[in-house]
Amino acid sequence: MSHQTATNQYDARMRDLWETWSSFNPWLRVGQTMADGLEQAMQHQLDALQRYSQMSARCLRAANDIQDADDMQRFLSQQVEWLSEWTDQLMEDARMMAEIGQGCGRDLTQAFSETGEALNQRIDETARQVGKVGLEAVERTTAGAVNDPGDTIGKAAGTTRSKSRAS
Repeated sequence: MSHQTATNQYDARMRDLWETWSSFNPWLRVGQTMADGLEQAMQHQLDALQRYSQMSARCLRAANDIQDADDMQRFLSQQVEWLSEWTDQLMEDARMMAEIGQGCGRDLTQAFSETGEALNQRIDETARQVGKVGLEAVERTTAGAVNDPGDTIGKAAGTTRSKSRAS
């Protein structure tokens, strides 16, 4: 194998790899957007879990410190405050998760829109290339038909004049 042949094969493989990568490239934005949204939601959930764990630990410590009726009364009044705090925190976390979901939805809509546009451009370019190749083939065939109509038609039919004369 000559150096030129090896270089041409290498160039062809690199072109094929580039085309393959380019065909997946528009989807990278969609995948990254989904990953970012999931990461943001998971981080918020981990932070919320830590807050709730700390709140629960504080409540358990207070319950553990009960030694008489007065401590029990203080604990019960604190529980009302804690339940209110937990409710407020749950509402805030639900609001935050809804915002994260809405933001992720907007980002995904935008990413899908961009991906669709990129794919449409790629399809249009491929169609133009196919049309150009087809036009060139028709022009070559037509040019051959003008020079020797019988031979060109024979080639299109899978025979040549010499074959048809041989029969």
